[in-house]
Amino acid sequence: MRVLILTHPRSGGMSLMNYIQKELDYLQYHEPFLDNQSHGLTDEDINTKLLVEDNIVVKDFPNHIK
Repeated sequence: MRVLILTHPRSGGMSLMNYIQKELDYLQYHEPFLDNQSHGLTDEDINTKLLVEDNIVVKDFPNHIK
């Protein structure tokens, strides 16, 4: 299962992502579309990891998604 959290700044999205990650033992990606280099991801990696792999939780803002 893949979980996507679309949130606004200062709304508790990070806490929700951390809770889901710990409870389900998923990998987490915090705002991967904002700064790919900090995660070591290229645009192709984003498509592969975030849109294909299972057992991940992603938190981002709606305006960051391309």
